[in-house]
Amino acid sequence: MMPTSFVRPTLHSPLPAPALDRHPSSEAEPLHLLLTDASADGKITVEGAEAAAVLAEAWGVPGLAVTAGGEAPVGRVYCLRPDLFFVHTEADVVTAALEALVAVVARRNAFVTVTDVTHGRAGIRVQGPGSAELLSRLCGLDFRPAAFPDRTARFGSLAKTRQLLIRDDRDGMTTFFVFGPRSLGRYVWEAMMGVVGRG
Repeated sequence: MMPTSFVRPTLHSPLPAPALDRHPSSEAEPLHLLLTDASADGKITVEGAEAAAVLAEAWGVPGLAVTAGGEAPVGRVYCLRPDLFFVHTEADVVTAALEALVAVVARRNAFVTVTDVTHGRAGIRVQGPGSAELLSRLCGLDFRPAAFPDRTARFGSLAKTRQLLIRDDRDGMTTFFVFGPRSLGRYVWEAMMGVVGRG
């Protein structure tokens, strides 16, 4: 019998520090950054051969190329593989998103797994003109706009840990989200703080 509702415990962030808002005080200090805790954001994976069809039926998400993102009523959907998608939502809509996806899977009798990974993943939002530079000091991916445009998601090794990096520009500024194992959240945050401290 399929569940009709989800009970979600309160999320306690694994990150050790409040937001960092750093504005350059001179040309010698080029990083202009806002780092905030995004661990409470909803994070759902949808996996299986029919995953794209489930997302299309649930929210009208069009076919997405690998690494590409698209709009959904609950937030954004990113294609990580042809059979694996990542749904990024606000914290207050993740339960509704789960229920909608599970209902479609049941209706289609699809062999698709829908997993709420919110509590298992730390999240860091990196925003501002210096965000790509900060990430490039810790990760070998190419963060230039032509190589990593808005609404793009890629796995990468950041500070020697496997992370999902998403570009999702907000408030007219370049914005990245870094999602990875909860147990590594503090380490990744502190690695970023170390780069910021070096300027």
